[in-house]
Amino acid sequence: MTEDQLDRIDRNILSALGSNGRLSMSELAAKVGLSKTPVQARVKRLE
Repeated sequence: MTEDQLDRIDRNILSALGSNGRLSMSELAAKVGLSKTPVQARVKRLE
């Protein structure tokens, strides 16, 4: 996946994980403004 394919939420997820890679999915979801399930799917896609 290239940077051009990342939307704002993907970039926010990467930024939050870059600051604290030990965030739980619930904490990460709260930070980016989504529910846990979509965040899990996005993180899996970004891996």
